[in-house]
Amino acid sequence: MKNRTRTAKRCSLLSLLFPTFLMVMFFCMPAYAGSINGNEQSIVSVINGQFEQDGVIYKVRQEYINSAMSYLQQDDVDLTAEQAQSVISEIYSNVQTGVDSGYLERIGQTAPPETAPAESPKGGETGNNGSKNPDGQETDGNAEAGNQPGESTESGEPTGETVGDGQNGGDGTDNPDGSGSEEPQEVIPPTPEVISILELVDKAPPQSYEYLSKDTDALMARIHIPYQTLWYIIILLAAVIAIIAAVSLLKKLFVHHHNRKLRKFFRFILAAEIGVLSAVCFSAVSVWIGAFQDSAVLNKLADTGYYRTIFEELRRDTSISFALLDIPDNVMDSAITYERVVLAARQQVESDLSQGAYQADTSVLTEQLEADIRSYLEGRSVTMTEQAQTGLDELMSRLDKKYSSLLKWPFAAWWIEMKTEFFAFAKIALPLSLLLAILSQALIIGLNHYKHRGVILGGKGLMGGGLITAAAFGAGMVIIGQNLPKVTPDYMELFFKIYGNGLCRTGVITGVIGVLLGVIVLVAVHTWKDSK
Repeated sequence: MKNRTRTAKRCSLLSLLFPTFLMVMFFCMPAYAGSINGNEQSIVSVINGQFEQDGVIYKVRQEYINSAMSYLQQDDVDLTAEQAQSVISEIYSNVQTGVDSGYLERIGQTAPPETAPAESPKGGETGNNGSKNPDGQETDGNAEAGNQPGESTESGEPTGETVGDGQNGGDGTDNPDGSGSEEPQEVIPPTPEVISILELVDKAPPQSYEYLSKDTDALMARIHIPYQTLWYIIILLAAVIAIIAAVSLLKKLFVHHHNRKLRKFFRFILAAEIGVLSAVCFSAVSVWIGAFQDSAVLNKLADTGYYRTIFEELRRDTSISFALLDIPDNVMDSAITYERVVLAARQQVESDLSQGAYQADTSVLTEQLEADIRSYLEGRSVTMTEQAQTGLDELMSRLDKKYSSLLKWPFAAWWIEMKTEFFAFAKIALPLSLLLAILSQALIIGLNHYKHRGVILGGKGLMGGGLITAAAFGAGMVIIGQNLPKVTPDYMELFFKIYGNGLCRTGVITGVIGVLLGVIVLVAVHTWKDSK
């Protein structure tokens, strides 16, 4: 409760700008900054700029700018790019609120529509005479006001009227030449309606989507498959097989059946090797099927809420950009649909997984959206001047970058890297392990006086390899269910659970198949022996 009160006190300073500014800032997460960061500087740039409302130019009163600066410079205020952009959007959407509340002061007005300039009377006279009304009758420049400049009304107050359109008119002051005309006011050229994105793009902070991949990158950076250790194990097993073969040849254990204890010891060592090598083969097959097939990824994404989250993020970020231009959200309704987002997102993931390089294709979204924006502007009778066209191009460029970043799946780059490392290992380790297992089986048969016993022992080793595989992947499933760290966004945490459980389930099934293969070998040998 105390923390909430302190946060409200900090945010109250920003209420001097706009009420909506206060609402956005109220939800800022406290951190520790000590100075104004780049995101906050974009807000400072905006509030130090100018605002146009109904043809009048305004600026924020200096005392309110100072109050906002004081708040942003506090040690426990550190706005993210997303929060800063939301604040800027609210500021531009609530200019009228600032005017009504007195936070903005008038500094000028935009120029009126262009009209033919009135002819000045000959002789260099300017100001109060020689102008004509629309009916062609000459009028005095001050006749319409009913008073000469500097005269008083019946109440005794001077009129002091001026013409605010920049044309000459008497105001009761004399220039040094005695002509009585005032210097024309500086006129701020109008900005084309709706399209002011050129200025806003410079002021708005770049959108950052690091939060989408931050936890995924941290988790994957901690995962390391010890391929080097596995190579050492395979090399050690190969060396043991070579030693057993050499000793058996030197002692003629394949010919003479003496040294029964030594032969028995060798047989059990070789059976254990068959179990370990079988486990390596079963595990490699399980990982290949359960982890590094495109379908293992694509079929699981739909169950994680990934597409729905991306759809909502796309609409939210488009809405922020639209708010800067006073474009209603319904303009995006036919372009940013769930079906289009799913199509675009799935295409990007498929392309990333198959080609190994991310090249976003957002045309399915941006082309229709640009056409809808143009249609909306035409309906508002907005002339697409060169500046307006440039502004629209800037808007679409920014939206395209946003969409490309959002459609980038955080796990894809890691998946490609792990797949490359795995296949570099498996394409050598898998056939080598299979070959060593076959050699071990051959040595066991050679060391047995009764050959069928050697096959039975090999079958038991095969069963042992299946049990090792099933147990290892079963333990992995338990660990994933209990010890998987918190990952944001939520769809990535759910994906890792589904993906990991799917891999472990494949490993368990493969291990069970290995056990069944061993049982089949035992049954086949006993059947053959009994039939003789």
